[in-house]
Amino acid sequence: MELKPISFFKEYIINPFSSDLTLGEKILALALSILLAPITLGILHIVCYALRNRHIRQCKANLIVDNNDRFQNIVNKTDRVARKILQPNNTTASQDDVPQFIQKMIEETYAQPLPERSEVEVPFRDGETWDKVKTVKWGELSPSEKIELNNHYAHPHNRVEDTFFNRALIDAYFFGEGQSPYLENDPKKHHGSDHAVRAGIFAGVFAYLYNKYHPDYDVTSQDVTFAQLVASGHDCARQTEGTDVYDDWSAEKTLQVLKDMGVSDPKILEDAKEAIADKDSKDYEKKSLIAKCVQNADCAEFYRLSCDSPVQRKASYEHSRDYLDIFQELKELSGENLNHHLKGNATYGDFLEALDAVRYELNLLIYRTHQKGKRKEFSEPGKNYYNKLLAEINRVEFPLINSILMNTEIKAPIKPKAPEEINNDKIIARYMPWKHFGSKYTPTHNLQTLRDSIDQRDSRESTLKILRKLDAELQKRTFASNQFDLLLKILPTNSKILEELLNVFAKMSPILRDEKRKQLLNELERADRKNEYKDAMERLKDLNDQTLNAAFMDLKHSYLKKYLKENPDSSNEEEIRGHAQELKIISGELLGYYNNSHKKLRDIRVQTTVSLALEKACSLYLKVNDQEGAKKALDLAAKGIIIDEDNAAYNINHVLDQLPEDKPVFLVKGCGFLRNLHLRACKKIIDGDHTRELSFELPSKIRKEVNKKLELLQGDPNVEITTVVAAYPKKNFANGEYESNDALSVGRERKITFKDSKIEVYIGNSKFFFNQYHLVRLQMKEGTTIQQCHQALAKIGLPMALMQSRPEDAKKEALAHALILRFPSLYYSIVLEKKPEAEPKDIYNQLTEKQKSIIDKDLKNIQISYVNENHLELVNPHLGREAWNAGARALGAFVNGGNIEETSGLIAKILQSGFLSSQERFQRGILGLGCCPKTNYWAGSGNQVFTRTLPKSWFEKEVPLENFAIRGPVMVLLDVQAFERMPYSHPKDRSGLRNPDLISPLWTPINQPPEFFFSGKEKLKEMSGFADFITELDKNGSVQTETMFDITLGPQYIRKLVVTSRADKYVLMKELESNEIYEIAGTPLEDAVIVSDRLQKNMVDNFEDPKKPSIAAEAL
Repeated sequence: MELKPISFFKEYIINPFSSDLTLGEKILALALSILLAPITLGILHIVCYALRNRHIRQCKANLIVDNNDRFQNIVNKTDRVARKILQPNNTTASQDDVPQFIQKMIEETYAQPLPERSEVEVPFRDGETWDKVKTVKWGELSPSEKIELNNHYAHPHNRVEDTFFNRALIDAYFFGEGQSPYLENDPKKHHGSDHAVRAGIFAGVFAYLYNKYHPDYDVTSQDVTFAQLVASGHDCARQTEGTDVYDDWSAEKTLQVLKDMGVSDPKILEDAKEAIADKDSKDYEKKSLIAKCVQNADCAEFYRLSCDSPVQRKASYEHSRDYLDIFQELKELSGENLNHHLKGNATYGDFLEALDAVRYELNLLIYRTHQKGKRKEFSEPGKNYYNKLLAEINRVEFPLINSILMNTEIKAPIKPKAPEEINNDKIIARYMPWKHFGSKYTPTHNLQTLRDSIDQRDSRESTLKILRKLDAELQKRTFASNQFDLLLKILPTNSKILEELLNVFAKMSPILRDEKRKQLLNELERADRKNEYKDAMERLKDLNDQTLNAAFMDLKHSYLKKYLKENPDSSNEEEIRGHAQELKIISGELLGYYNNSHKKLRDIRVQTTVSLALEKACSLYLKVNDQEGAKKALDLAAKGIIIDEDNAAYNINHVLDQLPEDKPVFLVKGCGFLRNLHLRACKKIIDGDHTRELSFELPSKIRKEVNKKLELLQGDPNVEITTVVAAYPKKNFANGEYESNDALSVGRERKITFKDSKIEVYIGNSKFFFNQYHLVRLQMKEGTTIQQCHQALAKIGLPMALMQSRPEDAKKEALAHALILRFPSLYYSIVLEKKPEAEPKDIYNQLTEKQKSIIDKDLKNIQISYVNENHLELVNPHLGREAWNAGARALGAFVNGGNIEETSGLIAKILQSGFLSSQERFQRGILGLGCCPKTNYWAGSGNQVFTRTLPKSWFEKEVPLENFAIRGPVMVLLDVQAFERMPYSHPKDRSGLRNPDLISPLWTPINQPPEFFFSGKEKLKEMSGFADFITELDKNGSVQTETMFDITLGPQYIRKLVVTSRADKYVLMKELESNEIYEIAGTPLEDAVIVSDRLQKNMVDNFEDPKKPSIAAEAL
């Protein structure tokens, strides 16, 4: 290539190793770069970088849809040319033809079964040269001829040499995904019907962009229509998923379908043929508009080959844009001048912004509609694939392309309905509530038939026939319903009515009973009707009906929940034993009804309540030294609670199957008996054995009970209990396996081995290591079922570990988080001193009205969200803005790998997977000790990520970095939006204190005065509330403050990196770029990596509007 001065100064003086340069040019660029840097004091490099990245900063589209109006403004931003551009121009085909044409194309080509490999027909040279070709079968070619065929048609990067090895593997090269059908009606995985339909739609989108931005085109509706038709047919003749040798055949088939539709214009037919056969040509002057639209549509589909999330990886996103004809052509036309006017008032910068925004939405549409479920639904016989997919493009998620398609009149056709159809619709609408009447439970065949008939929109005669039957049923039910309602009103004043009410209820049809039973249950649960309560349950028990069985199950469940809240007199052994016995009996009966009922009638919360009841029964039995009763309670929990598909835990093994080795997933489980509702699941290879691990931490009051329950297993021949070193095997990153002969020890733990299932459970046994003491790890071999895991956990007294979390559990956890965040001093004063058994609701009731209003507002905002990859947690997204308003500007964390080279490698990993706590690193086999892990485990923060809150005043005063204790070569600045995770903070260095039992005669942190007679309990009670802590810190705070985050801290919160020298910056950027990291939170590395030895105001200039990086999974 020719090295021009302008390209050198803009590109290569700061990037001398660019792949665009030859070896000699790289040496020249590097020499000049090194020479000019000291001469110009680096000014030349800064200017070159600014020139190079100016268009990136100006034109980078926001990849997250924050505001639909913003995208609509892109459409209207420059001119009105595109609003009504596509005027008819002697059309020979119209938009009305598109759905039928594409569906015809799908049915005749894309939906056809794939032939066997040997029967696949391919074009091959007819003679010694490729001037003329003939049709042959793949099986008739020799391996060398197959390689020749592949290389003739393949792109350069897909060509292979004719070697012995490649001749053996040529079938794999050529056939790609193979010939096995992906779906019955859509057999090709990547070049199937969905690809054809989206390409047709995308062609219309790019026609719009050409009309709006390309000065040489005034696009007509006919151009759009033919671009769509040809794009949908560009792969129609394909018989394989690998190398495409079928462009000419696809062109011929598409032409034939066009001719069948009546298209006869030779120019249009010739353009259509060339658009497919020569779509990859780079001769833009000779290439037709249709060919360009087809090429852009096909290349925009690139993301389907690897779509694993709604947003394409940024490096891939930027790279794939280069393949688009429209980008390359307008880039060349504008000379990359952002202010160059292309058409009307539209500039090249406007085009880039619109193109990026369009491509984001196209990628999201690909992600949604390339999923197997959608494709199966859309390809069902009798459905129009094009119309079904087009209907997915709504104004909320796809505002820009929805607007474009509406402006180009691309929309699913709406056929006018005949008067008879309208009348049918009115009749059906009148009775539509019946469709949902007891829709969860359908014990009667007639009502099921009714719903099916309404769904299928049968003929008017059929509909009326059904409705007549429905009218008769309605009359009977109306009478029974009215009678039931009347008796229910009388019941509170006349208990003798109960028997008659139950008789009426029993005579109702099952589906009507299902509607009314909630009313009956509410009445029977009244506090003043306890005597009738049990009688009613026995009365209902005799009714042999699935719906009544469900009603009885609900009654039992309500009764058990009430009984669970009651506590016996702690001084009366007989009362304690009787209470435990009653809990066990009711739980056994309830499990019997639950396990024998139809799955549609089950409430998964029954299992959760039963597990809590049996755990409590076990504890009560142990209080009176009744070990036999305690064993029976846990045995019932182990055997009676069946983990099936109704329980989300049932799918844990399936989830792990989808994840790579050692990629943990954090699930919301445990009904309040797991700390933070966190259940961690992952798979590992330990000493060559494929192992799966479930782990969680227990709250202190639950952990205290475990040792007593372990004693129940003594003498069990199937169980072996030993005390071992708590060891974390080191991971060999070369082969991905863990090696137990190289392990880190963290105290000791109890090892419980279940010989029949070969499950091993580890429970920390050293109180000094606070986090390890509360940690439970279950390890199992591949093939072990979740039911076996539940049985093992139930045997050790934790039957609730795998139970479904209920809404009340999440709300209880959210309330505890909010109380600790806002009023930690009050919270710990109560639970550590006055009332250790206090529930969050008890503490809430002691707040003032003003304090309650603050907590109430938090509870409305808290939701369950992803805070890192596969990591669900409770968050409050509004706390980022509140932290900013209180004076916080960032969170800071130093990273130290020993030197800048090692630290840069750590930063690259942190930008990919986030910060990890010591405990999480150990569980992942990363055994570098970090900073004071022993002290952290003692203090209770081994499972926390350490950061420091950085207030506004510190940036204004330019606090030197050397003032901070425990520094490193790189300081990471994080967005205050991270506060959404509701961390806890200490005003001084407390090692992240969480352990109330920590006592030290002398506490000597670095750069901080020593503290005598240090008590964890007292220091926890000194903690300030969230807003008060930040405000005080901003006024007169210590740089040794701590803000702690649970388990991990995701990379999406990271905004800037600070180093103290340009040499360190060079090393850091080089390492990040080698890991394909070119920006941080949308900021190019040159701007994101700051050289400074102190905090400065400009470090947080673009932190002013905290983002919301967590992805809401569920509101509470």
